[in-house]
Amino acid sequence: MDIPQKIKQLLIEIITEMALVYEEKSLVVSATKDRENGDWSTNALFSLAKVNNVNIDDLGSTMLGKINRDLSSYIEIQKVEIKNKGFINFY
Repeated sequence: MDIPQKIKQLLIEIITEMALVYEEKSLVVSATKDRENGDWSTNALFSLAKVNNVNIDDLGSTMLGKINRDLSSYIEIQKVEIKNKGFINFY
């Protein structure tokens, strides 16, 4: 499994744990254009917040905590940040 697939799997596990509704097509992990924004990024928070009618900042904060909790299983990822109120960036 490559890194984007591992990140997507991690996101699905967390989304399921949080009992959020999601569309799999909205869970896209792609290489960033600017390395200042990490190696990989997803804007899934935008669609998750909209579909689940939740505050994007609260959702991002909760998901970031859960991602960091589970990060040790993903040796390739060193750091995770939320930028621009909706992008989760993986370094």
